[in-house]
Amino acid sequence: DIENISILKDASASAIYGSRGANGVVLITTRKGRKGQGIQFSENTSLSTAASRYDILNGPDFLKAVAGTGADANAINKGANTNWQDQIFRKAVSQNVNLGFGGAKDGFNYRASFGYDDQNGIIKKSGIKRVTGHVNASQSLFKDVVKLDLSLAGSNVKNQYAPVTNDAGFQGSLIGATIGLNPTYPIKNAD
Repeated sequence: DIENISILKDASASAIYGSRGANGVVLITTRKGRKGQGIQFSENTSLSTAASRYDILNGPDFLKAVAGTGADANAINKGANTNWQDQIFRKAVSQNVNLGFGGAKDGFNYRASFGYDDQNGIIKKSGIKRVTGHVNASQSLFKDVVKLDLSLAGSNVKNQYAPVTNDAGFQGSLIGATIGLNPTYPIKNAD
């Protein structure tokens, strides 16, 4: 929906916007309806995966490493061989759909656009869903002496964040837990 971005960073910004414009101003111009504009549609589907994974010990190698320290490996052996990274990561399919239309006639122009974005995260149960809408209309009256503009925008965003941090903060780190977790633990309890 963006037609143009301009950056004012000299005396003209201060002249127009006063002291608030002293550090510069970013002007964003949205698209307006034009005669014969018609309907625009776009769709994009993508696939994301983890760029890399940590090289961690499997169950038998973990038990050998524990036994190598002189500890009793049988005391911590839970009988499984679980790669915990496989349990949290996934191939994430994402989709983005946009629809826009507009037009103009006799001093009146309009444009509306709607978007749907569903981005799944590479960690299971993480992602973002976003629905957006933007409508603008403009009417010129009395041979362009009076101009009425209407602009409406809205969005609804639902985020699902994965508990990942770079420390052991309040949520802890899901990825850090997969590295340090005993690989002989089963994924589910027997019951």
